[in-house]
Amino acid sequence: MFIEASIVRGIGQGDFPWPVYVFNGEVSRFQTAKELIHLAWRNCSSDQSVAIACLERAMKLLPDDPYLFNQCALVNLAMNRHQEALQCLDHAIELAPELFFLQLNRGNALMMLGYFDGACSSVEKAIKLTRESGEKAFCLFQYGLFCLQKKLYFGAALALSDACALQPASKKYRDSLNLACMLRAMESESEEKTK
Repeated sequence: MFIEASIVRGIGQGDFPWPVYVFNGEVSRFQTAKELIHLAWRNCSSDQSVAIACLERAMKLLPDDPYLFNQCALVNLAMNRHQEALQCLDHAIELAPELFFLQLNRGNALMMLGYFDGACSSVEKAIKLTRESGEKAFCLFQYGLFCLQKKLYFGAALALSDACALQPASKKYRDSLNLACMLRAMESESEEKTK
């Protein structure tokens, strides 16, 4: 059974109770880091300084945990700290290069930073790392969305068509494919008119 104890340290505008979990008389770094991530999520929209401090402390507790660094990246993305998210993901990928979702999240961070080619490259790596059709379909869907954002409608349609083939019951994938095909048709029609 975990026992919660609090250590008070000053952060920014005042004191903040740091959670520390003790198990059999020893501090549980995992449980403490998990709670710090939870606190970061709770504070990422209201008090970013607390959220950032929680992330930094959690990363110090578990510097070799790729799942924790992925969570830190997601919190950073939620706070529009895209460069920091990318750093967390790069570290996580160094620790566990086989985890497809790290590359997928890296692609999202790169896209938010405006690096389309790098984003696509990361998602392509994620696709290669997937083991299940649902994972691959989601990665293809993400790739298709990136192409839609860059107005590459043919590429979007190809990726989304593959996602639909893997997950035919997904309305989200079908609707996105229909949009890509419609936009591609409009683009082709516009090109014909300008000829």
